[in-house]
Amino acid sequence: MAFTRADLDKIDQVLLDPTKKVTFSDGRSSEKHSLDELRRLRAEMKAEITSDESRAMPKKGFTIGRMPRR
Repeated sequence: MAFTRADLDKIDQVLLDPTKKVTFSDGRSSEKHSLDELRRLRAEMKAEITSDESRAMPKKGFTIGRMPRR
């Protein structure tokens, strides 16, 4: 299941006010989890989002080598 930045933002809002209900982009919802559960979920979501972004935009590298001579 792919989480989005919007899902991460919703978890951040809930961490500020843990009495709210959270509804994710795929229709799932969650109510009143403990602070520890929310922090664990946020860490998992952030890791997944970061992983997805790194695959979508690979780091640019360069090659060191001989230049063709004329």
